[in-house]
Order: sequence, then C-alpha cells, then structure tokens
Amino acid sequence: MPLLDDSGLRNDPWTRIAADAAWPNAGDVLVDFNRREDAPIGAQFGVDVGPNVDLDALIADQGRFALIAVQFPKYADGRGFSIARRLRAAGYDGRLRAVGPVIADQFDYLRACGFDEIEVDAVVADRQPFEQWRIARGALSRRYQRGYGETASVADLRHDAAGGDDRLAA
Repeated sequence: MPLLDDSGLRNDPWTRIAADAAWPNAGDVLVDFNRREDAPIGAQFGVDVGPNVDLDALIADQGRFALIAVQFPKYADGRGFSIARRLRAAGYDGRLRAVGPVIADQFDYLRACGFDEIEVDAVVADRQPFEQWRIARGALSRRYQRGYGETASVADLRHDAAGGDDRLAA
C-alpha cells in the first residue's frame, strides 16, 4: 500500500511479519503489538495496534518502539486520532503511522494529532490519487478544537476578538 508523508509518496522500509512467522535477522520489522515480547534484544522494531489496544500498556512500553502503526478500521472511526494524541502527550517521539481507509480530507487532522505518515488503503489510493492528498495537506488554516497544531483555535480567536468574553469561547 502507498506510504505518504509530508514529502510525498515514498517506499516503506518496514517489513510486516505474520503472527506465526520467524523474526528476521535484520531489517526494520513491524509486528502485532502482542508479539512485542518476542523481539530479539536490541532489535529495531515497530508495532501494529488496533483501536482497542490497551493504551496504558502501549504507553508503558512506548520507548521500545521505533514505529507505532495505528489501525483505522474505517475512515469514520476516530479512535486512532485519540491514540495518537495520547501517545504524543505521553512523550512518544518515534514514527507514528496511520493505517487504513482514511481519506485525503483527514490528512491535516492526522498530522495535527501527531501522525508522521499514512499507509493509504489501496482502495482509497485508487479513488483518491496523490494529487488530492497533496492539495488536502495544508488546506485547513484554522481548527475548532484546541491543542491541534501550532495556531490558535477558532474558539480562541473569537474569545480574543470579543475581549475575553468567555461566553463566546465555547
């Protein structure tokens, strides 16, 4: 599946291995979160997590993972956004990848939540060529939610424009 980041499309250096496959001797390996204890000592590896992952366990082990790939079962499932925000808030500074049928319109939101890259679902990639993703990146200059991105939210701007009247900030 295509891998997309701020620089555009790129090759995926990570190799996914099945639950019953032997751990390779070299290379960047991506495994199911439940296989994290099987990792050879000193191995660079990443984990694949679903939306129902034990977030406390993931955060506790986050320093072991060079990549965390967060599965989005469908584009309307927002749990992956929350996982990314919680990981970044807990100090995770490795690669964070969104995986699944997310759409180009979500690109800015994925980046604002802390995702570094998107593994675009093949069906979505056929329907939304790279040009749509490129246009969508940076299309939003303001957000309604606080704490996403580096600019003030629309609510904060309205609050400031009203001279600090808290009734307009909500």
